[in-house]
Amino acid sequence: MMKLAQVLKEMFNNRTITNIITPILLLSCQKKLPSKFEHLTSDFDKMTQNYLKFNVPTITIDEIDSSAHYLLIDCRSSEEYSVSTINGAINIEKPSSAADILQKYNKDNPIVVFCSIGYRSEKMTNSLIKLGYKNTNNLYGSIFEWANRGLPLHNKNKPTDTIHTYNRNWSKWITNKQLTKTW
Repeated sequence: MMKLAQVLKEMFNNRTITNIITPILLLSCQKKLPSKFEHLTSDFDKMTQNYLKFNVPTITIDEIDSSAHYLLIDCRSSEEYSVSTINGAINIEKPSSAADILQKYNKDNPIVVFCSIGYRSEKMTNSLIKLGYKNTNNLYGSIFEWANRGLPLHNKNKPTDTIHTYNRNWSKWITNKQLTKTW
C-alpha cells in the first residue's frame, strides 16, 4: 500500500501528468450542445443554452407535431400559471406531486413540459422520465419562446395578452411588444 501511495504522490507532483490530466478533466466537464441548437445564437438562445444541461429529450416549438395529442405540463408556479399558459396545459409545480396528478394518464402518451425558458421544465422532465413517462420532452425556450413567436396564450381557456415573466429582470426576454408583462 505504501508503494502505491508513493507512486501516486510522485505522479501528482509531476507537472507533465498534471498538464495532461487537467485539460482532459476540463473538457469532460463541458456540456455538449445538441447540434440542432447550434445555429440558435440570439442573446435569448445563448442565455437559455447556458441554463440548460440538455440531459433530457428537448424539442423546439417547430418540432411539435400538430397531429399528436400531447399532455402539456406547465411547471411554473401557480401564480405564473394563473396569469397565462399554453391552452390545455395542466399545472404541476413540483416533481413530488407529479405522480399523484399524472396517475390517470398513460405513461406512453407524449408529454411536453415547459416553464419560462426551459430550466425548471428540464428538471421536471427528468423527474417524469424517472417515474416511467418515457415519451416526455422539455420545450426549448418554453413559454417565453412561445410568447415571443406570437403564439396564443390563455388564461382559464380564454385568450390573453398578459404573460408572467418570473421577475422584473427576466421580463427583458419577452420581446413581443403586443404582450403585457407582469411579475
